[in-house]
Amino acid sequence: MLSRINGLAEAPRMIRARVSQHDAWSRAMEYLPSVSEGIYLVGGTVRDALRGVVGNDLDLAVDGDAKRVGRRLADSLGGAFYVLDDDHGVCRVVLRDAWHGCHVDLAALRSRTIEEDLAARDFTVNAMAVSLHDQNSELLDPTGGWEDLQGKLIRHAYPRAFDDDPLRLLRAVRQSASLEYTLHASTLGLVRDRCELIKQVSAERVRDELMHMLRMNSPSGLRMALELGLLSRVLTPLPEAELAEGLQWAGVVQQADATTAGAATAAASLWAWAEGERHPGKEIDILAALVAPGTPDRRDAALRGLRLSRWEYVHLERVFLALSCAVWAQRRPVDRLDAHRYYRDRDVAGAAAAALVWYCPWSSAERRQMADSLLAWWGREGQAIASPTPLLSGHDLIEGLGLPPGPAVGATLRALVEAQVSGVVADREEAWAWARAALAAK
Repeated sequence: MLSRINGLAEAPRMIRARVSQHDAWSRAMEYLPSVSEGIYLVGGTVRDALRGVVGNDLDLAVDGDAKRVGRRLADSLGGAFYVLDDDHGVCRVVLRDAWHGCHVDLAALRSRTIEEDLAARDFTVNAMAVSLHDQNSELLDPTGGWEDLQGKLIRHAYPRAFDDDPLRLLRAVRQSASLEYTLHASTLGLVRDRCELIKQVSAERVRDELMHMLRMNSPSGLRMALELGLLSRVLTPLPEAELAEGLQWAGVVQQADATTAGAATAAASLWAWAEGERHPGKEIDILAALVAPGTPDRRDAALRGLRLSRWEYVHLERVFLALSCAVWAQRRPVDRLDAHRYYRDRDVAGAAAAALVWYCPWSSAERRQMADSLLAWWGREGQAIASPTPLLSGHDLIEGLGLPPGPAVGATLRALVEAQVSGVVADREEAWAWARAALAAK
């Protein structure tokens, strides 16, 4: 919903006032006019301010040396300065302490004037600017962004917008979905006609844009990308029929509220706290659901085409292995040993797979109950169920029982851990007795 303003003339004042509600941005806006006269609020900052939203990022265009301005702003705000694109004068100031998670993006004008710079941007609603130096300046809007913002439309800013940067094809879909705006008819037609151009974009840029869509709480962006022919070109060679099936699954997971997950609280805890050192993020699990209906070969080719990190790729491999695990065909309740064997080689990816099974729209009641049990074990014990500390070490077995170094030591330790998990042994004395008996039985 647009903020209430009495016409276009009031827009610059309202934008400055709205952005100034953020303490860091208020400080920045007070300081920046002393550095340069040619600094403008632009892009998403202006668009969102007109919508009544203030975000944790500030977008600035600089008529001059953006890197010099960025360094001075970083010093003023106590932030860290990074150059993102040296050739085009694009840099970022990352704030710290009380403003952790906030950043300022600065870019030098890519044209002779701010008006020409705006006219060459992606979409009209992102092609507006307000001067920070001239408090009496008007809203700069060379492409009609104000009118499209009122009409809740995403429209390309100029005829060759998608030819000049085909990633905008995906971005148009994502922004339409995230803002809940409609793609203008002419833009919709261009996206459909130009969808093949997405193959010209680097895999890394496409991956990042896809991850933005996967992080959304609604499948509307992915659904639109599928309908317009983009998704099958991003996830080649998966056909649209398999992606449509996967989207049913992925969409349910996207909309799952991590604080009120149905699978007790285990799926909630998985996506609420596991992200970080041991889990690459909920969006990677949603990606697994999206591509899961594909054959292994096609699925693997699609994922490799995204240039995922090694960590992300291994996580996905383990998820798919867990989805095909024999435990899903088991007819009896999951006990502690079952849970240990399931998680032993899969760790948090096993929990991710169980959560996906629980949310899968075509899971049977039996499979969902199995998933619930596995998630409950993970929720209670976490990594301890996957890899409990052995009561005896390999060195103990070699020195104490005379076992030669080799596979037999590992196999004995593995069996000992299973005995621990099952409650057969509870301390080192019982572990020694169990190990001697196991060795004598061979």
